[in-house]
Amino acid sequence: MPRLEPLVAATFAVAGLSLAGLPPFSGFVAKLVLVIASIDAGQMLLAAVVIVASLITLLAMLRVWNAVFMSPVPEGESSARRIPWSLAAPGAVLAVVTIVLGLGAQLLIPLTEVAAAGLLDTTAYAEEVLR
Repeated sequence: MPRLEPLVAATFAVAGLSLAGLPPFSGFVAKLVLVIASIDAGQMLLAAVVIVASLITLLAMLRVWNAVFMSPVPEGESSARRIPWSLAAPGAVLAVVTIVLGLGAQLLIPLTEVAAAGLLDTTAYAEEVLR
């Protein structure tokens, strides 16, 4: 019989899928922007590396998830033992935040463009520091 920890398994799945860069999680937007910027810069190899790294990460997360949550319960250990919700709640909150950031990422992209412009043009920063 596999281990039964549905809340912990779900939060781990959300974190793993976000890390791998699947939609609608927050990691997807970052990977998508990297791939688009790589293609725009003519760096097809870099775009391919990002995609392959995402696939390898997805495979690794699936293997860990299967090993931890789908492996049989060792003999002598009760499968009825549950993690208290108070220990699983922080992971659940972070999973919700990851989904909200992924779904609302379009609203944050203009802020990243402003930050990038500030990093590329340092004259305003230099004037403030040297004043």
